Amino acid sequence: MPYLAYMAEKDRVVMLVVTHHLTHTALIFSDDHGQTWSERKWLSTDTEGRPKPGRALGLTNLGGGRLMAYPEDVTHGRWLSGDFGET
Repeated sequence: MPYLAYMAEKDRVVMLVVTHHLTHTALIFSDDHGQTWSERKWLSTDTEGRPKPGRALGLTNLGGGRLMAYPEDVTHGRWLSGDFGET
């Protein structure tokens, strides 16, 4: 941890990080090759926007704006984004 992925379509670096005492996972983005980073975006939130517990083990760029990460407990599925990590 952390995990990095490069999204050539947007010239964007994406970093997967674990926060809040290693219990919540988020993405941060850099569009200037790591000089500055965005605010974090939680991988999973409740209906009020609070992060759901869960640690990811990896981040993979599948191409075409798609990202995938797996929770530590892989029996709970996976996290997928089809819009460069925005959702």
